[in-house]
Amino acid sequence: MAGSTYLMLGTMLVLVPAHIFNLKYFEEKELEIRYGQSYSYYKKDVPFLIPRLNFVARYQAKK
Repeated sequence: MAGSTYLMLGTMLVLVPAHIFNLKYFEEKELEIRYGQSYSYYKKDVPFLIPRLNFVARYQAKK
């Protein structure tokens, strides 16, 4: 039982950072190429992983 827990934790410690690296360095570059300046504006307003709690209020205030 403990062996499978350690295996799962070890796997997560490898896969999660690898996925974050993939998102940050490959997918963001592709989105910048695909959507151009509008994605740059979006990226400036929206945080990468953890959303801001006041984002909805700020978005509605801009309208």
